[in-house]
Amino acid sequence: WMIAHDAFMVGKNWLRDGYSEEMKERHECKICGERETMEHILFFCKANGQKEVWDLARELWKKKNKSQLEPSIGGILNAANATYLGENECPLTGDQRLYRILMSESAYLIWKIRNKRVISDEGQPATKNEIKNKWMYAINDRLRMDCRMTNTHRYGKKALKVKLVEKTWSGVLRDEEALPATWSTGSTEVLVGIG
Repeated sequence: WMIAHDAFMVGKNWLRDGYSEEMKERHECKICGERETMEHILFFCKANGQKEVWDLARELWKKKNKSQLEPSIGGILNAANATYLGENECPLTGDQRLYRILMSESAYLIWKIRNKRVISDEGQPATKNEIKNKWMYAINDRLRMDCRMTNTHRYGKKALKVKLVEKTWSGVLRDEEALPATWSTGSTEVLVGIG
């Protein structure tokens, strides 16, 4: 919603009347010297962050689905409606759900990394190792949340279906063959497996 309505404080939004010259300077990326837009931040900025995050997302997606993950503004905005079909045109609900998670979590992490660099760290870029650790933490945290949300005692009818969690994360887990059958109920520590 924020991207579609140009509501983020980036680019030309800093050039409004009444803002100080110091604030107006924020309209430009300090790394690239270009006007900042969400597209620039998410896909084209030369600062560490976006390229590394999308490379990690592509690597994980490759383990799940043979199609190429090509991130774009449209892909992020339309992630909830993405459709992947298997044999006999049956929807691949696990693939669709993982795509939605990868796109939204990756875009949000890039935004947070950019904000930390611009606001807190006074232009100091994050290291590639720091970016990988943050991305792995975000995706693993989402996996842990999915597993916890299968608890029918706690969430009743609103609990996630165990089969949906298994379909979403199968193929991308670390040491998946060695996991117990109950991994998706949160009874076992489970991590995604890349790198």
